[in-house]
Amino acid sequence: MSTLTWIDTNGATTVLDDTTGFRLLTGSVGLDVPPTELNTSAYLSSDGSVLVKRRRGERRVALPMYLNTGSSVSTAVGQAATFFQGPGTLRYSGVNTRELTNVLYEAGMEGDWSDAVAVNETWRKVVVSLRVLDPWWYGATASVQLTFAAAVGFDAAITFDNAIGFDGSDANPVTIAGDAPASPVTTIVGPFTTLLVGVAGGQTFTLTSALAAGSTIVVDTSTGNRGPRLNGGAIDWSLITDASRLWELPLGSSVLNAAATGTTGASIVEVAWRERWLTP
Repeated sequence: MSTLTWIDTNGATTVLDDTTGFRLLTGSVGLDVPPTELNTSAYLSSDGSVLVKRRRGERRVALPMYLNTGSSVSTAVGQAATFFQGPGTLRYSGVNTRELTNVLYEAGMEGDWSDAVAVNETWRKVVVSLRVLDPWWYGATASVQLTFAAAVGFDAAITFDNAIGFDGSDANPVTIAGDAPASPVTTIVGPFTTLLVGVAGGQTFTLTSALAAGSTIVVDTSTGNRGPRLNGGAIDWSLITDASRLWELPLGSSVLNAAATGTTGASIVEVAWRERWLTP
């Protein structure tokens, strides 16, 4: 049996069913594939247009339900409007468990009074309309703690090995499923004298200076939080070199490399991500 659960800004979870006063009805809209925005440009001297850009904007979700009004209709409806205010998370649990994030209440608490008598005036029919600013369904957080080795220069005398980068870094294989690349969050705990982290054959980022023991740099590539932070502070792009790029984890199999010097047993590089899906 599938369920929908609302998670508020404080992390409190509420299953939307009879036991909590939110009896979902058939007819929910917007939970499958989000709409696509197509930006086109017309040809000047011939018929038709050319596709300039394709993107997925926000999605809208409508949840028809009976709301348990209890002893006070107005109080219960008002509490429900506050309950869904957001930004919150909508979790689907069924064949899979996935979440819509950054969900905001838009409309629907106006109520359908014509249906009140049929349910003994203890339930009010509403259609809760939600705007989801991030259109993707997210899976559970996965992570890998990278192994690393000291960076070395290219040596033609060393036999080539696909599992080891020429920079001497260790190979850390990862596999990303879903419908889109994943945006990783890399947590770095010192000490490090130098550190380069990236996708083998792709983009990398490099710390601009040594990281002291116990200090932490978090490099987030997700929209809205993009950038590096030191010890929980504000985003500070000076923590990584100008040539650095914040990379994504491509779909399928890839290899992460970490080349470092000045490490101890306390040095950590951990990469975490959530796979993204079009449907729950």
